[in-house]
Amino acid sequence: LLLYVLGARLGLERSIRLLSKLPLVDREDFERASGWFTRHGRSAVFFGRLIPGVRSLISLPAGASRMPVLTFSLFTVAGSALWNTLLIALGYALGSQYALVDRYSTVLNYVVLAVVVGVVVWLVIRRVRKARGA
Repeated sequence: LLLYVLGARLGLERSIRLLSKLPLVDREDFERASGWFTRHGRSAVFFGRLIPGVRSLISLPAGASRMPVLTFSLFTVAGSALWNTLLIALGYALGSQYALVDRYSTVLNYVVLAVVVGVVVWLVIRRVRKARGA
């Protein structure tokens, strides 16, 4: 709710201007994200709760677009409940299989690290190309 209120207080334009100062992202990234939120609204809040990273940031455009707080809260609770249910069910299903979890979590850690490094490299390349073209 804090980020929702921040988005509502700053408004869409000031939120985009502030966020576009973050390293490796451009104003266009936030404008595209805002457009996606405008098209999908409630679904963006619900499914955004299932995506790490997006989970918190989806609150800013929701507040900036003045989505009703009750609607925002209901879709936030529903999406968060689904995410937590999935995590609890996974924990229950795996139970005491620590060796299996350890073996696969190591592989998963490397996959996640490779994806993160790949995204950062792509963002740096995009920034360098844009700077050269400007």
